[in-house]
Amino acid sequence: MKFKKLVLILCLFIASLFSFVPVYASANDLSNITMDVYLNEDGSARIVETWEIYVTEGTEIYKEMKNMSGSEIYDFSVSEGETSFTALSSWDINASRQEKKYKSGIIQNGNSYELCFGVGDYGQHTFTFQYTISNFVDQYSDIYGMNYRLINEMNTMPDWFVITIHSSLFTNETKVYAFGFEGTVYLIENNGEYYIEATNVLAEGEYGGIQYANVLSGFYGASFTSANPKHSSRSFQDMVDEAMEGSDYQKPTNDQDYYNGDGSYYDNETSNFFAVSFGSEFRYFSMAIIYFIAMGLMFFLLIKNRGQKNSSGLKFTDNQNELIKKAEVNYFRDIPCHKNLYVFYYICLKVNLINEQEAKSGMLSAILLSWIRSGIITFEKRTKQGLFSKKDIYAIDFSKNVEFEVENEQELYNYFRLAAGNDGILENKEFEKWCKKNYTKIDAWFLMLEVYCESLVKELGYMETHIVESKVLFFPQKRKINLYTPEFREEIYHVIGFQKFLKEFSSLNEKQVLEVMLWEDYLIFASILGLAEKIEKEIGQLYPEFVEHSNLDIYYVTMATRMFAYNGITSAARASKAASNDSSFHGGGGSSSFGGGGGSFSGGGGGGVR
Repeated sequence: MKFKKLVLILCLFIASLFSFVPVYASANDLSNITMDVYLNEDGSARIVETWEIYVTEGTEIYKEMKNMSGSEIYDFSVSEGETSFTALSSWDINASRQEKKYKSGIIQNGNSYELCFGVGDYGQHTFTFQYTISNFVDQYSDIYGMNYRLINEMNTMPDWFVITIHSSLFTNETKVYAFGFEGTVYLIENNGEYYIEATNVLAEGEYGGIQYANVLSGFYGASFTSANPKHSSRSFQDMVDEAMEGSDYQKPTNDQDYYNGDGSYYDNETSNFFAVSFGSEFRYFSMAIIYFIAMGLMFFLLIKNRGQKNSSGLKFTDNQNELIKKAEVNYFRDIPCHKNLYVFYYICLKVNLINEQEAKSGMLSAILLSWIRSGIITFEKRTKQGLFSKKDIYAIDFSKNVEFEVENEQELYNYFRLAAGNDGILENKEFEKWCKKNYTKIDAWFLMLEVYCESLVKELGYMETHIVESKVLFFPQKRKINLYTPEFREEIYHVIGFQKFLKEFSSLNEKQVLEVMLWEDYLIFASILGLAEKIEKEIGQLYPEFVEHSNLDIYYVTMATRMFAYNGITSAARASKAASNDSSFHGGGGSSSFGGGGGSFSGGGGGGVR
């Protein structure tokens, strides 16, 4: 134990010496920021931000907007759920938390603004706030554009963010770059319209590091009736050249050439070590040291713990954190998690019962089957005459207008309808093609699905949030941890036992006639585990008349839904991977740069909780 503590302290000490990114000690947890920026033809922007945050200290949220010369902020409003906050004419930063509850206001100091609102009661919150910025769009000497720091260094940084910039004036010639985070930025086309999307959500579903989020874009072919003239003496390329200083962007015309930050390029063969600024190389060097230390520690612990019981990595309220081996878990014949598909999916991910991509495909298939079962959508098998022969066409009817209680399902249903087109009939390749173009939406949907699943687990009493005090380099620090209840551990065993039961069904002498509803449940939940095909075979042998009593035809429907889901997820994953490997030096989109962005960005600032 002393050795572990010594190594941990050493790692933290090295990190504190080498890291140049500010680290703020805060018990508040900002899980994500979603931001929609709507550019108007007069050059103004209406911005809508949603913050998912767990607050344990402080009295107010604030968004700091600096360097706003030539622009004004107005029409600031805040809401949480159905509650709209009262806008005050003046804001008192020293007022109490209770006095600020459900209230908002703006503090202006010269060219800087602070958008403020009360945190209210401590705990989990979803705040949505909106504001308008005049002259948001810049006028350069040649075109219109923007170079805006939409997220800056904050005292409570988000785990992940998605920024979407909308304008009816965007064309396929719009150029876009992003700086200050590890992630992607793209110009995306949807039904002839274009929008920009930047995020630190990586292709693997992990989160990239964030210093700030700076978006630089040139609106070639667009004209705005009014714009900010403060950079009108500079061309868009001037802005790009400045932003590239200290960035990670590469010139793609020759793999050996790299941008040097001053309009020139250097040869990668002779100057590879100096491919980034001193600050960046110092960061990477320190990260390499920490990485090798961490890997050494991990290897040591793996060797030491070899042969011990399985560890889920989850922490429980009774401090019994080791799970028994899967082989020792008893069979579980009932549907686990009280038949809650989302809790079941959440557990499968948490204990790694199946890989992430298969789980995503399985979850889509399970949701489709549940919709078919309840009659929300209908499956059709058609015959289409080809040039030389006929072929079967599988289609799903999404023409109904349906309202769902779960917001994630509503959004997914709308995606399927968009993929289906005007007739509302989704055919073989349509969802696959749609996912290829809209892979960022699919990635974001699954990210929000995990957020929903976790909130549901909390709501059902399976997870408790605790604030604990610990010491980092001998300094006390509060932090938030999630602990699971013993009841949740039992549900984990039920899911593992259920997987074990489905895998070994045929050898368990389970020959009794099961109800149609139970077989349908088996099919839906087995889809997430990748075992639906096996269950179909068991049904065909034990209950051949099943198809006469169920909407889930095991010969066509279930197979086709798996095909729709698998092809869609695979297409999105391939497009995401290809895009993440694509250079965006020419502004079409691709990976963002952790550094760079330029010192003369048009505006933006920090914020957080205080």
